[in-house]
Amino acid sequence: MSESVQHQEDVTIRQLQVSQVKVLGANRLFDLGRRNWNKREYFALIKIGKEEKKTNTFTMDGSCTLTRDLISCPGAQLEFLVKTIAPRSLASETTDAVAEASLAIDHLSPPSAIQTMVRAKEVGGELLEGADIVEEALSPIVKKTDFSAFIKNVEVFVGIVDTIAEVHPYAKMAWLLVKGVYTIVQDQIHRDDKVKDLFLQMASLYEIVEDLRRQLEDGGIESSTELLSCISKQTVDCCYFIRDYSSPEFIKRMAKSTFATVNKRILEYTDAFKSLKDEFYGNLHVETRVIVSLVLKGVERLGPFISKVAKPASSILTCLSTETTVDLNDMSYSPSSLGPSKRCLFGTREEPLERMTTWANSDSQDHPSILVLTGPAGTGKSALAHTMAHQFRELERLGSSFGFDRNESTRSIKLLFPTIARDLADLNDDIRNALWAAVGKSKEIRMTQDLSLQFENLIAKPLKSIVLSGPVLVVIDALDECSDAGTREQLLSILKTCAGNFPPNLRLLITTRPEDDIITHLQDAPHILIWRLDNISSSIETSEDIRLYTHYHLISSRKPKLDGIDDECCRRLVTMSQGLFQWASVACSQIIGTGKPGLTARERYELLVEGSSGPRVDRERLLDKLYLQVLRQLFTEESTGALELARFRSVLVAVLTSFEPMTLESLNNLRKASNNAGEPYFDAQVVLQYLGSLLSGVTASESHIPIRPLHTSFRDFLTTKQRSLEFFVDVAELKAHERLGLASLRIMKRDLAFNICKLESLYVMNEDILDLPKRIENRIPSHLSYSCRFWARHLDVALPNGMALEISHQIRELLEPFINEKLLFWLEVLSVLGGVALALSAFAIVARVLKSVRKSQTPNNSLLGCVTDIQRFLTNFASVIIISAPHIYISAVPFSPQRSWISKQYLPRLPRTLRVLNSPEDWPVARDVMQHSDHICGFAISVDGARIAGACGWSGVFIWDIRTGLLDSGLLNCGGFALRVAFSADGARVAYALKKGTIIGVWDVESGRNWTIAESIFGPDSDDEVVCLTFSPDGRKLIAGSWHGTVGVWDTSSGDASGAILYQSIMKCSFDCVSFLSHGGALACGYKEKTIEVCKWDATTLQLTEQPLHIEAESSVSAVGVSFDGRHVAAGLENDTICLWGLPEGTPIGTSVSVSSRTEWRVWWIAFTQDGSHFASAGRRGAVDVWKITPTGPILEVSLQGHTSWVGGLAYSPDGRHLFFCSDDRTIRKWDAHSTNTPDPIIPQSASSIVGVHISHDETRIASVSEDGTVRLWNGASGTAIGSPSRLPTRELDEGIYHSAMSRDGTRIMAVSRGMVRLSDFKGCKQTERRIELDTYKDSTGVFSADGSRIYITSRNRIYTIDVDTMEETPDLSTWKAFPVLWFYGPPVISPDGAQLAVLSVDMDETVRLRILDSQTVEEVSLPMLLRGSILYCWCISPDFHYVANIGLSHEPDIQVMCIEGGILQKDLSLAFDHRGWCCLVFLSYTTGTHLASAHGSGIVIWDLVSCKPIIGPLRHSNSEADVKSMACLQDGKRLVAGYEDGKVLVWDISVFGDSHSGHPVIPIVLSSEAAHALPHPKDILSPKVAAFEAYGKRNPINTVEMTGDGWIVGPNLRRLLWVPPELRARIWPKMMKWDLTGGEERIQLDLSQFARGPRWADCYCECTVDSDVP
Repeated sequence: MSESVQHQEDVTIRQLQVSQVKVLGANRLFDLGRRNWNKREYFALIKIGKEEKKTNTFTMDGSCTLTRDLISCPGAQLEFLVKTIAPRSLASETTDAVAEASLAIDHLSPPSAIQTMVRAKEVGGELLEGADIVEEALSPIVKKTDFSAFIKNVEVFVGIVDTIAEVHPYAKMAWLLVKGVYTIVQDQIHRDDKVKDLFLQMASLYEIVEDLRRQLEDGGIESSTELLSCISKQTVDCCYFIRDYSSPEFIKRMAKSTFATVNKRILEYTDAFKSLKDEFYGNLHVETRVIVSLVLKGVERLGPFISKVAKPASSILTCLSTETTVDLNDMSYSPSSLGPSKRCLFGTREEPLERMTTWANSDSQDHPSILVLTGPAGTGKSALAHTMAHQFRELERLGSSFGFDRNESTRSIKLLFPTIARDLADLNDDIRNALWAAVGKSKEIRMTQDLSLQFENLIAKPLKSIVLSGPVLVVIDALDECSDAGTREQLLSILKTCAGNFPPNLRLLITTRPEDDIITHLQDAPHILIWRLDNISSSIETSEDIRLYTHYHLISSRKPKLDGIDDECCRRLVTMSQGLFQWASVACSQIIGTGKPGLTARERYELLVEGSSGPRVDRERLLDKLYLQVLRQLFTEESTGALELARFRSVLVAVLTSFEPMTLESLNNLRKASNNAGEPYFDAQVVLQYLGSLLSGVTASESHIPIRPLHTSFRDFLTTKQRSLEFFVDVAELKAHERLGLASLRIMKRDLAFNICKLESLYVMNEDILDLPKRIENRIPSHLSYSCRFWARHLDVALPNGMALEISHQIRELLEPFINEKLLFWLEVLSVLGGVALALSAFAIVARVLKSVRKSQTPNNSLLGCVTDIQRFLTNFASVIIISAPHIYISAVPFSPQRSWISKQYLPRLPRTLRVLNSPEDWPVARDVMQHSDHICGFAISVDGARIAGACGWSGVFIWDIRTGLLDSGLLNCGGFALRVAFSADGARVAYALKKGTIIGVWDVESGRNWTIAESIFGPDSDDEVVCLTFSPDGRKLIAGSWHGTVGVWDTSSGDASGAILYQSIMKCSFDCVSFLSHGGALACGYKEKTIEVCKWDATTLQLTEQPLHIEAESSVSAVGVSFDGRHVAAGLENDTICLWGLPEGTPIGTSVSVSSRTEWRVWWIAFTQDGSHFASAGRRGAVDVWKITPTGPILEVSLQGHTSWVGGLAYSPDGRHLFFCSDDRTIRKWDAHSTNTPDPIIPQSASSIVGVHISHDETRIASVSEDGTVRLWNGASGTAIGSPSRLPTRELDEGIYHSAMSRDGTRIMAVSRGMVRLSDFKGCKQTERRIELDTYKDSTGVFSADGSRIYITSRNRIYTIDVDTMEETPDLSTWKAFPVLWFYGPPVISPDGAQLAVLSVDMDETVRLRILDSQTVEEVSLPMLLRGSILYCWCISPDFHYVANIGLSHEPDIQVMCIEGGILQKDLSLAFDHRGWCCLVFLSYTTGTHLASAHGSGIVIWDLVSCKPIIGPLRHSNSEADVKSMACLQDGKRLVAGYEDGKVLVWDISVFGDSHSGHPVIPIVLSSEAAHALPHPKDILSPKVAAFEAYGKRNPINTVEMTGDGWIVGPNLRRLLWVPPELRARIWPKMMKWDLTGGEERIQLDLSQFARGPRWADCYCECTVDSDVP
């Protein structure tokens, strides 16, 4: 670029005689020659239209007059006064600001400004309501304020404080912004008088300059530096505010409500300026706080997110409490590495800092939001980044500061976005609220490790709703250190494609070495600006800055002076540095005296200079040369022997190979522990204390600072033999990782202890312990923390290098006591440190290490077997260990299987924890691989078996780590409903198909790139669906099969959505299976009704190799599968059989076989193993059968039961060892495919819904009747079954049984179906039925008379009376009576003496009335009693006719109870009740009063009718989806029988109710059938009083415990008592349950009688000797 062009922006146009002429290139000023500007001549190029004119040479004062003839206006001339500005002076900056103000006036002339405002008003409607738009060019403030005096005052102020380092950068920034804001105020101030007052107050403040000038003339500034800095900072922030507030873009973004916030900010600024002035004159002695207006528009405090969380009935107090529970502590975080020692020296690097500050402060909407500063190692990039971060932190505008270090886990790429998000949240409450609104409901998203998910949810979504006032700076230092090029590709992709949508004022400063992949990725993005440091800072300026740096450190700051060090020395060092600040830093440190003792500073200087003489070399070699010189001064050839160098390498190898920097104390602890017996130990300080010029944390004053290389180049130098020569540190030869791994094991063996952090309560989870960081600091030394986190990782790194036999023995000798004695203590430490995920990987490493150093042992009696058991333990309990350290002992160990090594080894040491009375013997065959908040519609497993991808509907596509079950990555925005997924062979890409064939896309997991390869596959109006998806082995092609018979193929490599239809089935078969065969070729298999269609293609040409094969099945096909070798096709048929055929002929193999009894609703999924030896089939109800293929047909090997809901997909792992299947219960489970450790098939006694449960009056019999007519009887005293289940006659069952009743003596059961009454006589062993005219609707009900001789049936407006004894022989022997009603609410209720019956009716006026009838004549004995005027949803009548309870069909949510005395309605009670789901009511009679049981869904609550409060419950069935359908109570009121929708019949013990009238019962906490197992003295978990709730809903209003959806047993105040594993939750003995009459899987019973909990939880553990299985 020519000099004229280069400097065409470096001029200021001072006079324009014709306003229509547009002058280009005058909007910015840059340096012209720096300090020597007046010694050089410059010219400038003025461009007018298409013509250019070169100026005359500038005079010494930098000015030049330019005249220009106007061709378009003969005789007219333009005259310009062009003046260069002396940079670095405050006067020049004043002129600079004036230039910006002049240009702003040009751009904000009154007509354009007004037009912009009018347009904004037209767009925003009421947005600008109340704003007074006038067409005056200047506002009243301009007329009344002497701006020239104000600006002059600011200039003087800046000049006075120019030499104060703490004030200078902010004063200078204030000066530039004041001048820019001046013009904005002229055009915008008329919109608000408050802004006028603010500007006047700011001008008034700067009247202090006269007093400041006098202070300076009198010998020095008396005012405090803090006050002057505060004035500058406040001016800067106020100018940011005015600038952004006045911009048209801001007006368009604002909501009307935002102006209230703006007004508040204006008043705060006005008060702040007044306070600052008062403080200056001593009128105010309290330090004035700087007002920072960071966010002008944020999320609503009680906005949409809160309203979604809170229920409609919640009070405003609930909403407020919800808002205050913003807790982001579970998000990963890396503390900032900012420090004063890392900043640029004051007065240096001013040129790049000024340009960077200008970039950050720019308010242009199209200004690049990301600045990438590049330069070689040692050029000072990090110092510039730290300086910028410090300046903006002082302005309270530093969003975040993050520094990468590839050798520190706390500064890794996975922590970047969570750290930025948390820092931004800490900076401003509006950002915090926006972040919580985005991620508050999903801990999974808050803790995700996937970069795309992190950026989308933690950064992009929260900031979308934020409008920033003024710049907010985020600094990312050393991007090249984040990882290797492959790993950081995804981050670069995000920065390039996604970060362009940042809020306009968010600035991202990145420093990096000029790595090729980084520059290539970022260079073409319009929102990214890339500056090379040597381009924005001249070599002259850099040399001068290094001179200032060396002079400061060696001369001006030294007290006493360094003898022999003068300015000439500094100049010589500048020359030798070749522009490398790192070289200068090391050289200064070496000369000052951190080197070897016995030399003067001058002698050290001369040694350095002599060693560096010679020709110029490249920068890397220059640093190497310097490092060698420094080290050779320390280890001279004459005085250094093998011992000294060996010690050097011994210490440095520990520093370089540690996975995070350690302090000297921690390093010494690890080194001491790494020594073998008899091996001499020496303090690392004897080496490190002389390396202060190369390492941090090695001097006496830095003992608390972790030791690390001051620059990464020193690490590279030491570990490269060709560079470091005799100082080469050979990590492999020195066995560094082996030694550190052994040292860590020894430290853990020595220092780990029970309850190491002295946690005080079981009920407080880790994240809620307020002083946990302090406890960790005091109780877990840093060397122990390091050992716990990294011991296994050191062994893992050492493993590929091969371990010496001696070290292998040492590892085993240390592992055994660690595993036997310290394992749980180690997990404690990881729990409080947030590192439980490390435990899973640690024992995977241990297993590999043991297999590599010793032959495999028998799993049950070897160390390797113990390790395997520990891995199962961690897999099953990691989720609870993460949440709470005490629950390792309270929940994890007690729930471990009886035969597990963990249980045998550690449960004897826990005498006062809970006991599982009938614990499973072995680990569950299935375990949760992952859970998701949305339904998982389909999944795929990577070829390496390490990851699993799930299509999660509207949520998107997600990938989990199979080993840990943790979310690995996710694609949130697929563009629709994700239905199917497939992995490429290399696992790098995931294909997905959306619902209704709208899109097939491909997602590159590493880079985050996502592209569409097919749209509207089946046409815009098609209802076809992609049902299978698979990649070709080379990953280039993607094949999909559809529901209606289409097979399509797409090229995934071209990116142009090219594809074709391979095949279209004429029969429109559903192609559920499309795969590439192991021996080549591709095969598709589909079905339609009884026909199976098989097609085969050539894998290369994708041409059909043979005609489609059609196989006819014996019944309709519900699922098909084909083996990967193409030899077999299996199908599930709707007649509940499995069939197998051989290919290519389609020959049947054996006969069809029946599926297992666990499979319900026919087979829906079939999957083959890779070797084709087995296949699995799954029905819709959670059961999976594993079949072995034999010549005679398939043989059932095992039937597995895992999910609680419908199975949605089935697949084998690539090695065939495991089965995976997903379900509507939102989980994917993993099974051992060939395990014999599975319970016997569960044959439910009935899957049909219960319609009635009944109890005989003598309580000897309990009966249930199911919808399918099944009748069961149990002994009322023991709960044992009486005989086998019987079935009522099934002729014409139609819709099944919908009502039943039992005679008082328990000998007869009556059931009603449409048009039919059935009777079972258990005494006479006969079953009869009677057809009578009943209403066709399900409202016909009946009851036995007191003596059991008659049945009363209500049907619509009739009551039938049937003689039971003659029912069969005399079909016509029935009478009925019609009533003047619309219909009856049955069944009738018989009085205790049997003389009367009561029934509710809906009369002609649609009111509900109670009618009392004579049981013999069925005549009314009194007038009907009016109860209510609305239709009923649920109802019941007490046996004594004194109470009627009901729930109406209207919007009234409560239970209404009418109290009747003497035939008169006395009072009407209301019980607050949320009747979602099926409702059922029944009255109970206690000796202390009458009570009501209400069922809502699967829960039952007992109400006291005196206090009108719930006193027992909710009593919950483990199947929360099964509603209560019927209830009956024993006569003594102590037991309640309930029948459920899933066929279960449970008996509840409700005998303990205490002082029911007070509403505060004493209810024991017992989770077994024995009262002796109750939790003793449960006062600490049960609150003393139960607060009255406005409505009973899903919360737990009763003073007892409840199981949450995630398995926690909690008290009424949500205190967590214990955690139950997922596979046992449905089997836990429900509280207060007496019997499960229908049986099934054995209920898990817990003994809580010795349970130490709450503040006494630590009593659970005691030291004892346990015989170990470890040899």
